[in-house]
Amino acid sequence: MKKLYASLLLLLGTMVVVQAQTLIPVDNELILPRYAYYGGTSSSNTNRIPVAVRLKLSGLTANTTYRYLAGISSNPSLTTTQAPGPMYRINNTETAAGSITGYSAVKAINSSEINNDTMITSGASRHAKFTTDAAGEYTGWFASVPIGTAAASGQQAAGADVYFYINIGSNSTPASGIIQSFRTTSTIRLLDYSSVAGNVNGCTGLIGTSDVGSEKMVTIYDNTAGTGRPLYSTFTENNNSPGSPTGNLNEGNIWTNPVLYPAVDGVSGSWAAIIPNSLSGGVKAINFYNADGTLLTLSNGPSANISNDGVWNGVATANPSGDSTRPIVINSIQGSSLPVQLLHFQGRAVKSNVELTWTTAQEKDNKHFEILRAGTDGRFFNIGTVAATSSTAATHQYSFVDAEPFSGKNLYRLRQVDKDGKSTTYKTIVVQAAQQAQAIRIVSVSNAELVLSVTAAAQGNGAISFTDMRGSVLHSRTVQLQKGENLIRIPMNGMPKQMGIVQVIGAQAKRMHLKVIL
Repeated sequence: MKKLYASLLLLLGTMVVVQAQTLIPVDNELILPRYAYYGGTSSSNTNRIPVAVRLKLSGLTANTTYRYLAGISSNPSLTTTQAPGPMYRINNTETAAGSITGYSAVKAINSSEINNDTMITSGASRHAKFTTDAAGEYTGWFASVPIGTAAASGQQAAGADVYFYINIGSNSTPASGIIQSFRTTSTIRLLDYSSVAGNVNGCTGLIGTSDVGSEKMVTIYDNTAGTGRPLYSTFTENNNSPGSPTGNLNEGNIWTNPVLYPAVDGVSGSWAAIIPNSLSGGVKAINFYNADGTLLTLSNGPSANISNDGVWNGVATANPSGDSTRPIVINSIQGSSLPVQLLHFQGRAVKSNVELTWTTAQEKDNKHFEILRAGTDGRFFNIGTVAATSSTAATHQYSFVDAEPFSGKNLYRLRQVDKDGKSTTYKTIVVQAAQQAQAIRIVSVSNAELVLSVTAAAQGNGAISFTDMRGSVLHSRTVQLQKGENLIRIPMNGMPKQMGIVQVIGAQAKRMHLKVIL
């Protein structure tokens, strides 16, 4: 019996007692923003944007991997119930794919892992993981998206104060569910978009451009020291993901504000945030961090990214009143020159044409825009140029009509060129043009090759020939044509500049001709 008691005492002595909820001390709230957009109450709300925090979790088992969920709630007493809101996975190290490796709107400890730039908006749940150090601690970035739910675990409306939660579970299979919840001691005030300056529960969208690169963390402050709790914190675009034409994790399904989202999606170094309308001094400091929490040294030098009056490269940020439709757009590297800030770029099919439109703000030293187009092979060619209209801080509207789009899928990019020759290429958009049964057109001409787009009515063998105006054959060969668009390249091999005729004989002996001037 004594041996039995001794064994029980030994077992009890080695058991780890896990608290259902652990408060994160204020000193461990390393970066916790003061404000966030409340997210609206409709699942189709298009104004939602992510908010990021950096926290230190302690009191865990040393050198142990845990599963976790991140969320935001006004309920201070959550223990084994997850806090609502979609979450991002942000790692402490950066790889070639970056540090932001996925997003999920549906969460569960006992689920598959968020990884490989996975984007989950519905269906099977996901979780993320972290591993503690030798002291049983983990320090890292976490991000969630407030969704304004009124459930018992929820966030309530604008004006509510909410906590940031990290719900954790064991890394076993199957997992045991949430075993512990870490909650911030301090709260985040939720705001709603408002066009009234000084509204204490109102906010305005803030778009920033920078040259720091992709997947960096951003914090904005109302003091020049850049200390204390920031007004807001988030990350820079673009956060990589396979599967979309832009190469980005496609947050368009998460937050699709028609102004905020297109202005930053896929634009390296850009970011979107909100700031309160009751901000008398404006934004006075902006810091950028690596995934490991180290502060970036910016192109304008250390400790220089401040504004004593809240004006950033000519744009004021004090007491805004632009709500979500008229965001403030700033170059967030003080004293530097980013020639153009693109607010949106979109296209649509109009009969047999494609109409492209874009809007800019704060143009400086802008020379022109180049319109690049690609077909299904992803190879882009310049199809036109649009001159800059002005070099003022006003908003400008531009348009371009592609009168000869490819049949079906077209990819477009916009390249901005400034007066000293430097250029910036913006995100790719996809436009479905009208399907054509049979067509032939020039994609590009150079000394090296002639590239043609051939739309075939049916799949089958074909023949292509290029003759000069005297009928001499300069090039001929058989080709395999797929139904729809085909890109065909004819080597020029230093041919002299001249006029010629391209003939393509497709399946069912259908002929197409095109006059070419080299």
